[in-house]
Amino acid sequence: ITGLDRPATQSALRAALDDGILLVDGEDYAFRHALLREVAMQRLLPDQRVAAHAAAAAALEVDPDLAAAGRAGAHGQAAYHWWAARDVPRCLSASVVAAGEAERVFAGAVALRHLRRAIELWADVEDAEQLTSTTRAALLLNASRIAWEVDDPDVGELAALAVRAAHAAGDTRASAEATLLHSLVLFRFGHGQEALAVAARERARHDAENHTGEHAAAMALALLAHATAESRASEGMDGAWELDAVANNLRCALTLARTSGDLDVERTVLTGIIDTVGPYLRDLTDEAVAGLAALEPDGPSGGTVYGLAAYWAARNDYLCGHFAEVESAVTRWRAATSPTTD
Repeated sequence: ITGLDRPATQSALRAALDDGILLVDGEDYAFRHALLREVAMQRLLPDQRVAAHAAAAAALEVDPDLAAAGRAGAHGQAAYHWWAARDVPRCLSASVVAAGEAERVFAGAVALRHLRRAIELWADVEDAEQLTSTTRAALLLNASRIAWEVDDPDVGELAALAVRAAHAAGDTRASAEATLLHSLVLFRFGHGQEALAVAARERARHDAENHTGEHAAAMALALLAHATAESRASEGMDGAWELDAVANNLRCALTLARTSGDLDVERTVLTGIIDTVGPYLRDLTDEAVAGLAALEPDGPSGGTVYGLAAYWAARNDYLCGHFAEVESAVTRWRAATSPTTD
């Protein structure tokens, strides 16, 4: 970064340490005070500052261990330096990678910050899809999911943008998945009828399609969105809701999800069944829990999704006062997850 050889670099570092400008921080060096760092940066000419940021970003990409937070934060730091270096394409690419890295370690808020930057920069990069191996619709959908998980106040706007972007791109599955999330957001903020209308429109979009492969997956998600919207909109009407119609939509959604061969969509539909009709239709709920167990590579004992589903089912029974069913579910869970002995 400095352009100095090793002896000259060590001499400069020693002088800065002796003068109290830097201090040793473990195996690294740091400014003794944030004001010193600010003064040092301000003394650089604009082109020097840009060159320093570009050099820092390039060094981080060559050797991620240079990152202050370790390899996991290298692309996030690189994205910051590419932004400061005014290299928009490289900032976009690093931001997308950094979002994935943050998501893998469950740092949702950090991932969302990187995704927002990537979405903001997208229109300024001519070959954005080729550069990032993704689409704007996919970024918006992922940002919406994460915003929902971390309870971000912009989740509604992100979900609506994801729906529009998926429609414009002709991405049927992303369109249906974004609609499912958008309808849930609308319900959260008290717009039940609008949520029902959004879900119904999405279902109508897929009704005429050949329901195989990706189209089957999209229709499954659209049916799930419609069934979820129907149930939640009707729960506020003195409990008088069309349970049979909702259950039929959910069964159709599950059949289509399995036809599609998309296991992620099948998991989404199975967990949606439990969340939507868990306390009302025990047979369908039990089928959904069993279906999730079958999808787990290690069976019930190793399946996080299955365990959460079993918990949701038991929670629904508890809230409805079905205590015997809760006790039975706990007994089944213990039997399924207990290690076997010879």
